[in-house]
Amino acid sequence: MMKDEKGHIQPWRPYQLFVELKHPAFPLEKGFTLTGSICFDSTDIKLSADLKYKSDAYLVSALNQDVSTFDSMIDALYYHMYQHVILVNCGEFGGSVAKAPYKEKYDKLITHVHGKEQVSISSFEMNMFDFRSIGKSYRSNKQIKTRPAGFNNV
Repeated sequence: MMKDEKGHIQPWRPYQLFVELKHPAFPLEKGFTLTGSICFDSTDIKLSADLKYKSDAYLVSALNQDVSTFDSMIDALYYHMYQHVILVNCGEFGGSVAKAPYKEKYDKLITHVHGKEQVSISSFEMNMFDFRSIGKSYRSNKQIKTRPAGFNNV
């Protein structure tokens, strides 16, 4: 935690917000769900384990100086949750990244912005059909990584 946060910030998540995006070609199927948390709560491994079957993209908002630790955490989360994971850090410290569990390095790193005292805007697409059993004709045809051990075919 940052100096001013120590002793003041505690985990507190009385609910988890999910935004479901229905695709018009699949109105009866479960939509794509987005959810997220602040950087401190995203360090709780129970949270990512709970969300991996409930979400298709996980977003982390951050005001975080510890950029290298959160880079490493995102490297683990996008594969273990087997979905897109996006970390948005403030421009004061830098360190925003979006990744997905594709096989090739140039596909899995979607955007990565580092450097402090800057403002940057990244625009990118996330093809969530790549990690779902529906909509095979909508997939990007990028090779995906093997699902992690114990991951159900959803």
